[in-house]
Amino acid sequence: MLGWARRFSLFVVMIVLVGAAFPRVAFAAVACGVTVSPSNVAPGTEAVLQFDIQNSGSQAITWIQVQRPDVNYSINGISQSGWTDASGETGTTLTGSSLAPGDTYSFQLAMQTGPNDAPAATWTISTSQSGDGSGAVGCGGQTTTSIGTPQAPPPPSGESNIGLTNLSATTATVGWTSDVASSSYVYYGTDTGYGKTATAPNVDFGHSVLLTGLSPNTIYHYQVAGSDGNGNNFFSDDNMFITPEAPVIIIQHDVAPVVPSVGGDFIHSAHSTVVVAPTPSDTTAPTASLVTKLANYYATPPTLQITAHDDHAIARVDYSIDGGRNWLPADAINGLGTPNATARFTPTILDDGNYVVMVRAIDGNGNIGRSDPQTLVIDRLPPRFGNLVVAFGSQVLEPDASGSLAISIGSEYRVTGQTVGGATAVQLRAKSATGRTISFSLAQDATTGLWNGAVSFEKGGIYELTVHALDGAGNQTDRRLGQASVVPAGRVVNAQGQAVKGASVTLLYMEPSSGHWTVWDGQPYGQTNPQPVLSGSYSLMAPAGEYYLRASAPGYSTVVSRRFTITSPQSLTAIFKLRHLGSITLGRHTLSVPSWTLTNELPVRPITLLSAQNTTALGNVPKFELPKLSGGSLQSIDLRGRPTVISLLNTWSPSSVDQLPALEAAQQNGDVGIVPIFEGERAPAVAAWLQLSGAKLDGLADPDNTLSESLVAGFGPRHIFIDRSGHIKKVMVGVLSEQTILRELGGL
Repeated sequence: MLGWARRFSLFVVMIVLVGAAFPRVAFAAVACGVTVSPSNVAPGTEAVLQFDIQNSGSQAITWIQVQRPDVNYSINGISQSGWTDASGETGTTLTGSSLAPGDTYSFQLAMQTGPNDAPAATWTISTSQSGDGSGAVGCGGQTTTSIGTPQAPPPPSGESNIGLTNLSATTATVGWTSDVASSSYVYYGTDTGYGKTATAPNVDFGHSVLLTGLSPNTIYHYQVAGSDGNGNNFFSDDNMFITPEAPVIIIQHDVAPVVPSVGGDFIHSAHSTVVVAPTPSDTTAPTASLVTKLANYYATPPTLQITAHDDHAIARVDYSIDGGRNWLPADAINGLGTPNATARFTPTILDDGNYVVMVRAIDGNGNIGRSDPQTLVIDRLPPRFGNLVVAFGSQVLEPDASGSLAISIGSEYRVTGQTVGGATAVQLRAKSATGRTISFSLAQDATTGLWNGAVSFEKGGIYELTVHALDGAGNQTDRRLGQASVVPAGRVVNAQGQAVKGASVTLLYMEPSSGHWTVWDGQPYGQTNPQPVLSGSYSLMAPAGEYYLRASAPGYSTVVSRRFTITSPQSLTAIFKLRHLGSITLGRHTLSVPSWTLTNELPVRPITLLSAQNTTALGNVPKFELPKLSGGSLQSIDLRGRPTVISLLNTWSPSSVDQLPALEAAQQNGDVGIVPIFEGERAPAVAAWLQLSGAKLDGLADPDNTLSESLVAGFGPRHIFIDRSGHIKKVMVGVLSEQTILRELGGL
C-alpha cells in the first residue's frame, strides 16, 4: 500500500511540474488585436493590405468582419486560407473556421485606392465567438491607413529602361539610363547571389555593359548598380533573362567541284552555273559585292544588285539571307565564264524581320569569295506580341477567369510567346502597386522563332504585366497581358509572432501508386524540400496532388497541416506557429516533453480578384476579313445571326492543344458559331498541323495578329463570346469544356 502511495505522489509531482512549464494567461471571453500593414498606400493604385488578427480572449473566434474606412478604398480581392469569405466592395466577412485563443490569423485584401491623397482612416475589424456574428466586439491595435504619394527615390535612380541587347548563347549587353551621370556595374549569375561582376569605364547618363562567359539555355539573374561619385549609390531590383540555345554548327560543302567541259566550252546549267576549265595553281578567290545600298527598312523585299570579279572566270553567283548558312542562286546573271559578272535577286521573304544578307562568287577552281554581311530590314507591321504561356516545370499555369495568374515568391517560371512584325528585342515587364518595374528579357529561338524567358518575384502583391517589343525599323509597342498575383511567403513564428531560428518546412506527398506519404521531390521544379526557413519566411509551389505540410525547429513543437488536394500548380504558403517544448526536471536531468500539433492552417490562396480585369473592350466585334483554314475567307459580318465564340489559339501552346477537343465537339452544334483563330500563323501551316494531329476543326488564321491585336490577347487560350448582333458580351481565359462553351453561348 505504501509503495502505491509513493508512486501516486511522484505522479502528482510530475503533473505539477509539467503544468508549471507552461505560462498561464488570463483571457477575456472575446477580445482581439489587429495590425494592418502597410500604414500608407499610394493613390490611384491596386494596393495589397495584410491583416494580422490575434485572439487575445478565452474563447475561439469563429466570425471575423472587416469594413473599409471610406470610399477611398474599394476592395476587389482577398487572399485567405481555411475560411469562407463573403466579400464585396466595402468589406469581407469570414466564417466556417476558428481562431484559437492566443493564435494569430493573417490574410490579405487587394483594393483600388482613390486618385488623391487622403489622411489616415480607420478600418473596422470585429470578431465573435458565434458563427452568426452575434455579440461581436471590435479589435484594437494598428488599424489605420493613409493614402499618400510615395516619395521619389533619391537620384540616381538607375532603373530607367533596363534591358538587354545583342543577347546570344554566351554573351549579352545590359543597357539602362540614370537620372545623373554615374558609373556602370552589373552583378549577374544563375541565382540572386550573382557571383559575377561586369563594368564599363565611363561615367555617364546612358549605360551599356557587356556580360561574357554565359552558358546556353540558362536562366540568369542580374542587378544594375552605380555611383555618382558623391557617396550616392544605387542598386536596381533583380532582373532576369534566359540565353538561347547554342547555334548548331553546320559543316557543309558549299558547292560541288566545278568540272571542265569537253573542249573547254562554257555550259549553262539550270542553276545559273557554268562549267569553267580550271586554271592550274589558281588559289585566289574571286570577289563579290552587294552593290545596292540598303535603306533603313523596306515594306516589301527589294531587288538587289550584285557584282563579281575573278582573275580568270566566274562560274557561279549565289546569295544568302541568313548570314551564310544557306545559299540560293542569284537571278538574271550576266557574264558567267568571264572575269566580270553581274546579277540580281529578290529575296523570297514573307515575314517582317532583320535578315543578314551576303553574296558569294565561285570560280572554276572552286575558290569562293564572300561579301561582308549587311542587314536587310523588312517592316510592314509594328512588332505585335500574342498570347503568353507560363510554365512551372513541365506544367502550364492557367490564369483565372479574370486573367490573373497566381504564382509564388522565389519560384522560377518559364515564359514563351510569339511575335509578328519582325521583333528584334522583347521584354516582359512587371509593375508593382508601388510603381516599381522589373524587366525580364526574352530570347528568340532560332529554330522555332518563339521568344523564351524566365520570371521570378521576390515580393508578394499584384503586378501588371506588359510586353515591350522593338523591331529593326525602330518601332516600339507595349501590350498589356494581365496580372500576376504573387502569393506572399509563408512564415514560421513563435507565440510572440517572432521568426523561429533553425526552422524548416517539409512538403509531403501522397504517392498514388503505393498510397504512402513521402517527401516531395521539388528539384525538377526548382524547389528546395525540405526548405530551411530563412528570416522566418519560406515559399513552396507544387504541382497537382495530395499533400500536407510539416514545420519544425529545435526546441519547438512540430506542427503539421491538414491534408489537402490541389488540382493545378499552386503556391503553398501558410503561417505556422511553433510553441516551446515543455520540460520536466528530475534531479540533474531535464527532459523535453514531445509535442505534435495538428493545425487548421492550409496553404494561403492567391488573391482572388472580385472584379474582372479583362482588357478586351465590350462592344462590337472589330471589322476583319481573315483566311479560313478550309479555304476562302470569313468577315466579321458573317458572325451575325447566332451566338458565337472566338477562341484565340496557337499551334505551339500546350493549353491550345488541350482546348481543341472541346472546340471540335462544340463545332458540331449548328446553332452556335465556334471560330478558333490561330494568332501569328498562316492558314496552310495551321491546316497541315491540324491534319497531322487528327483534329477535324475549321477556323481562321491571323498571320499579322490583326484581329488579335484589336481583341487584346494576354494569357491563352482566350475566348470572346459574341451575341447574335455581333456584340462582345463576355471574355473568359483558360481551357474551357464543351459544356461550359455551350452553356455560355446559350445565354446569348
